[in-house]
Amino acid sequence: MSDKKSNNILKIVIGVLILLLLGAIIFGVSSSNELKEAKSDFEVQKSIKVEELKSLQAQYDTLIDEDAANKEEIVAANERITRLIDSVSNLEASVAVVGKLRNSQAYFKKQLEKLKIENEALKQENAFLYVQKDSLSSELQTAGVLNDSITSSNSQLQEVVLKARELQITNITQNPVRIKDSNK
Repeated sequence: MSDKKSNNILKIVIGVLILLLLGAIIFGVSSSNELKEAKSDFEVQKSIKVEELKSLQAQYDTLIDEDAANKEEIVAANERITRLIDSVSNLEASVAVVGKLRNSQAYFKKQLEKLKIENEALKQENAFLYVQKDSLSSELQTAGVLNDSITSSNSQLQEVVLKARELQITNITQNPVRIKDSNK
């Protein structure tokens, strides 16, 4: 009976070990599948973030043409985005890489919005300055017309003065007049 008992115990232990082995295999396969899914999700997220960064880069490119005052800052940000895309393209997708892309994208979006707002403010200021320029231009034209009329009057008066200089007093006879006390 002891052989039978030890045989049964051995069969039970082998059965439990087989169940544990099957459980470990199933767990390993499911973990492997989950890992593959997570990697593919990270790859998708990475590619989405890279595309979003490229879109931001295109927006920066269009902003370069519009905003000459901040051109250096825009070009520098554009170059940082290019370097980031190049460095991330070679890395394997992971939580850290996707997080870095997410943070970088948020930073560049914030910078882009700041530059767009500044660009709009500069456009409004330029429009105001353009209106002022037009106003000053019309005032300058009015002053020019007034200056032209004054100049023509001045030249006419100079001609009169030149003619008056040429006049000489001739044939003057002096007749003394004596006024008496009675004013006669």
